[in-house]
Amino acid sequence: MSAAQRPRLVLASASPRRLELLRQIGIEPDAVDPAEID
Repeated sequence: MSAAQRPRLVLASASPRRLELLRQIGIEPDAVDPAEID
């Protein structure tokens, strides 16, 4: 699926491990926007 056809993916986590796992399966989020919750 091309970038124009797939839904926008926003990773709402600051976890480097979650980003790494996504990249390992060939998924690159359009944005990383972690929630600011204590």
